[in-house]
Amino acid sequence: MVQDVFLQIWNARLRYDERRGKFTTWLFTIARNRALDRLRRRASRPAGDPELMAELTSEENPLGRAIDGQQQRSVRAALAQLSPAQRHAIELSYFRGLTHSEIARETGESIGTVKSRTSRALVALRDALGLAGAA
Repeated sequence: MVQDVFLQIWNARLRYDERRGKFTTWLFTIARNRALDRLRRRASRPAGDPELMAELTSEENPLGRAIDGQQQRSVRAALAQLSPAQRHAIELSYFRGLTHSEIARETGESIGTVKSRTSRALVALRDALGLAGAA
């Protein structure tokens, strides 16, 4: 997946416009969208799909390698500091891969509420994890 992201960034490098935002924000957006595409592709496969099971149990699975134990504890502690509504919005967006519109439908809230809640939660997480310059 990382190689796919880098290839996509390389192919789209001429479309990056620094007036529209920071490079890291653009890069993270591409990576997030690629991850969501992959999650949606997995969700469309039958539960007993041998290819999916091989992928999940492979030592090449980046999920387990990407975050070590200390980072996991830090992220969990930062998530615990969020309000329940913020945490729920983050879980639906980043762990279940739902769009803002899908979250609004699922929770019965307006899309504006979902967007602002998610945005505030991301700022709080960034601050709690000491990632002030990451976005």
